Amino acid sequence: MTDQASNYTMGYSEEFRQLLNRRSMETHAGYLLPYLKPGLRVLDFGCGPGTITVGLAGAVDPGEVHGIDMEESQIELARAAAAGGGHDNAVFHVGDVTSLPFEDNFFDVAHCHAVLMHVPNTDATLAEVKRVLKPGGIIATRETLVA
Repeated sequence: MTDQASNYTMGYSEEFRQLLNRRSMETHAGYLLPYLKPGLRVLDFGCGPGTITVGLAGAVDPGEVHGIDMEESQIELARAAAAGGGHDNAVFHVGDVTSLPFEDNFFDVAHCHAVLMHVPNTDATLAEVKRVLKPGGIIATRETLVA
């Protein structure tokens, strides 16, 4: 188990999976819509079941969206969601956000929802995301504060 996986406290109970499946780009990343244009290349890191990723794919079509998550079961769900929605511009990868399998300056936009609170080193994670982001690119995050 990676440090990142051991830090993920939400788990994958049926109730939590249902919560993840109710997320959408409109409800959980709507603030990003004004910045998305057709043809952009977007990274959705910590994409979970891909419900937000699929919406991002629709917003940038014919551009592409790459979703990455450490949990293979989530990536399988994401691939099914993209196929069911006809989004062939959404590509999914099993991987670690602290070691992204992309070239430098690859993405125009990087997005995550409720991910940074689970990584052991936020600075290192954001540095890695910045590495794959083009100069002037956008990093957009939405985090949940738990008190």
